[in-house]
Amino acid sequence: MKLTELHIQQAWQHRLYRLDNLTSSDGKLIEVIHPGYLHHDAGPDFFQARIRIDGTLWVGNVEIHHRSSEWYSHGHDKQASYDNVILHVVLEEDRKVFRRTGGEIPCLELVLLSEFTEKLEEWESCKQWLRCDVMAGEIPMLHYHFILQRLAVDRLERKADEMKSLLQWSLNDWRHVFYYLLARSFGFRINSDPMEQLARSIPLTILSKERDGIDRLEALYFGQSGLLPEKSRDPWVSRLISEYQFLKNKYGLIPLDRGIWKFMRTRPTNFPTIRIAQFVSLIAQSTHLLSQTVEKENIQEVVALFDVTPSEYWHTHYQFKGSSTFKKKRLSKTAIYNIIINTIIPFLMVYGEKLNREDWKEKGLHWLQTIPYEKNYITKMWQQRGFKLVHAMDSQALIALHHQYCMRDKCLECDIGHVLLNNLKH
Repeated sequence: MKLTELHIQQAWQHRLYRLDNLTSSDGKLIEVIHPGYLHHDAGPDFFQARIRIDGTLWVGNVEIHHRSSEWYSHGHDKQASYDNVILHVVLEEDRKVFRRTGGEIPCLELVLLSEFTEKLEEWESCKQWLRCDVMAGEIPMLHYHFILQRLAVDRLERKADEMKSLLQWSLNDWRHVFYYLLARSFGFRINSDPMEQLARSIPLTILSKERDGIDRLEALYFGQSGLLPEKSRDPWVSRLISEYQFLKNKYGLIPLDRGIWKFMRTRPTNFPTIRIAQFVSLIAQSTHLLSQTVEKENIQEVVALFDVTPSEYWHTHYQFKGSSTFKKKRLSKTAIYNIIINTIIPFLMVYGEKLNREDWKEKGLHWLQTIPYEKNYITKMWQQRGFKLVHAMDSQALIALHHQYCMRDKCLECDIGHVLLNNLKH
């Protein structure tokens, strides 16, 4: 197995190397009081390290390389940001290294613990999606739950950051951003982009004028979606076509290309036509969705707000053609929870931060621990490994763990991997 710079960084960070008789290449005694803090951006690998060299305490940066000559091949001898490097940590010194200002940098050749390299080889050779067995008693359960809670919060913050970017683009127009995000959530991943485009094509200024009835709103949304046929024998559809032609001329609307919508490999209940109809029903029942949603205290009140059923036509149709057995196309509880987890709660966190409403942020976290955990192929795989899920914070954490680390082979950057590596020293 070929050791990379990341492996050496982890060995340095977790002290997974021989600690006895540490000396620099020129024979000076070295004591690592603190390895420093790993830095992921441009500049030295570790900041604020505390190293005693020949009895003198140095505070500064540490740079990691496989061979010392990489200092020059990476151009650090010409970069001012590396002037404060107090120690060069390598596996092999093949060249003396000097700062841009001329002073020689002490060099430490690490001798990695065999347990560490064996664990790396074990992870490297493993072909399973989960390379570590965290339920084998190697990690205390309390520590395990702390890691998952942090992963869930990190995932929530990443979603919130995406919303902040949208807010900057919209000049902090909260109502429109909430409207766009809500529409996007009704696309349920496969049609999320088209749903957001649809909402952007119908600004709230138009909606405020066209709330007279469900038929007017369905004509507006289905007409703009490009999915409304040009003609139909069905009285309801014909009415929508006529209504949309009026609205299109009134506001100078340009419909979307119907080709952007995905029906293939999608269950009929998740067809974009059904999701648009459900979204229209939600818009029709409330003129103040943003304030109504964020001011709810009980999660069941939010669920009730989104418990919508489209117009009668859709109980016997999935598209604007043919017909089907009668079935109410109400938004399922699972779908509502999905919208709350991925849109409402992250938005509540951002909104609460902007308005200094800590209670809203705490409410969002509380809701996440109240909603049942998500049931999908990822959570099923974790359950098969012995994980017990209780609420949505658990499932969000395990989804984050799966996507960010397990599937990207980033064991060395994972908190669970860090705990397992630290255990090698005991």
